[in-house]
Amino acid sequence: HISCEAKARSFRLSSSHVVWGIVMVYCWQSIGFVMIIMIAALTSVPKDYIEAAVVDGAGYWRIFLQIKLPSCLPYLSTCLFWTVSSAFKMFDLNMSLTRGGPFGSTTSLSQLIYQDAFTGNRYGFATAEALVLFIIVFGITTIQNRMMDKQK
Repeated sequence: HISCEAKARSFRLSSSHVVWGIVMVYCWQSIGFVMIIMIAALTSVPKDYIEAAVVDGAGYWRIFLQIKLPSCLPYLSTCLFWTVSSAFKMFDLNMSLTRGGPFGSTTSLSQLIYQDAFTGNRYGFATAEALVLFIIVFGITTIQNRMMDKQK
């Protein structure tokens, strides 16, 4: 017989593994979109800047860090915003993989809103939770936009 304490230890390990499993699937799911945007950003860097840096004697890393990366910051900002906001709003991945299990350890905020509204019939409370989710995403967006404006 396995003691309750041993079961609890194995539960904690399996809960963390489940969360990391969801993170890996989310990264695998979204990396294609981010990769296409970043490849487009890297190919849109003006060739004149790169040629001028080569003439001045800049190496590959110096060209990347001082020319290509600053040119790609708006695209990187877009990808970061999209990734963070969709992570906050993630519903389908949690629902299809774990349904919030084991014992609610992988329940996302949008899944909690769904459960409160349609399972618990607490529409007002779910609306308040959705408003909090909107404020969080709006706050992150505002902070990110201000940081990008300072870099311009």
